[in-house]
Amino acid sequence: MRVRFIPVLAASLLLTACGGGDDGAITIGSSKAPGGAVTFDADQCAVFESEDGPDEKFVESMPDRYRDAATAIAEFGTSMDAMGDNDDGSIDGLVASLTKDGVAEQLRQFAADIEEQCGSSEGSVVIGGIATASEMASAPKDAEYCDGIEAGFSTDDGGAEEIAALADIAPESHREPLAALAAVDPESMDSADQDALFGPLFGLGIYAEDQCGIEGALAQMLLGAMFIGAGAGAGDGMTTTTLAEGVDPAQYPDITADAANAALPAESGIAFQVVSADLDDDGEYLASMVVPEGWTSDTGFNVEFSPPADSGVSIFTSIEAGAGCDGTCEATDWDERLRGEAGFLTQFFSSHPGAAEAPIAGSEGVVVTNSTDDEAVALVLRWDDGADKYFSCEVSLEPEQADLLPAFVAACESSRPAWFAVA
Repeated sequence: MRVRFIPVLAASLLLTACGGGDDGAITIGSSKAPGGAVTFDADQCAVFESEDGPDEKFVESMPDRYRDAATAIAEFGTSMDAMGDNDDGSIDGLVASLTKDGVAEQLRQFAADIEEQCGSSEGSVVIGGIATASEMASAPKDAEYCDGIEAGFSTDDGGAEEIAALADIAPESHREPLAALAAVDPESMDSADQDALFGPLFGLGIYAEDQCGIEGALAQMLLGAMFIGAGAGAGDGMTTTTLAEGVDPAQYPDITADAANAALPAESGIAFQVVSADLDDDGEYLASMVVPEGWTSDTGFNVEFSPPADSGVSIFTSIEAGAGCDGTCEATDWDERLRGEAGFLTQFFSSHPGAAEAPIAGSEGVVVTNSTDDEAVALVLRWDDGADKYFSCEVSLEPEQADLLPAFVAACESSRPAWFAVA
């Protein structure tokens, strides 16, 4: 699941939904449909792909028949905001709204109306996932099933076979979602597969926390939904206790320092390791960074890793990681923006004439290197046009350290942003 699914449905979304005119028609934009049917104009359709979500005018235009669905979506947004602020809070309001009679059907119809009139969008996908979660949250408590879920949270078990076995004792509304989780193949997933798993993970998380009393289960599952595309999904295990303690992307098993260490020349005196980095200092843009052991980090505009003063390595040697957006932090055509007149890539090439460019594996992006008598530098960029920031990893070495550049480039290529998927 791409990270954007949270801001699409902000805390204020649809909370104050109200009905239409006396004739039962609902007006949204300039359109009007009889019998309470909803017609979305082009501007309103665009809202469902917006990171800000529907505005106040849209909220006030919602029909009565979507009142309960609107409340559930708003409670979802409120809960997401609380988790983003590291505030566990209470999920009672969210549970109450999701388990109200008929709300799952309302959510599905709302999502269908959006998709029929506006086409497939992030908004319709998320609302459909909330409908699945509503059905799962409404299932009665089953002690045996709760024991099975808790075992999956407290151990590293929870792969395809374990999830399939759990489905055998699950309530009816959980069986199909669990089958979807058991069928996950992280190596061949596309964005549609990731989107489809949001509802099952969200539903399992809220049931586990509300009915089974597993503290932090909802946060774990939603974080699993975000990171599933980065090799941390249900196919590898539900989620581990690491996530409950605060996301640590360095712990994901697919991220290693092997390639960087293999590229080091003999007797380099360097060994790479995987560490976690908070690139914006508020927990929103995390990354797994492959950096030399013993190097210190300094957080300013980006996160810079440097050798310790007593290492004998030049103080001008560094790896700098960042989450950038070139001034406008929203989903965009990153290749076009980065190569624009004031784009990051354009500026880098301007500062390093003669730099060579190569494609990167695993995502959209580029690897740029320049090794001359005056410098040994590299820039690795990864991006996803659906994400609001790109990932950068910049290397600066002394010219006499040019033989280390391939290893440092491999380190940057092995590093992973956590806010969008990299194969």
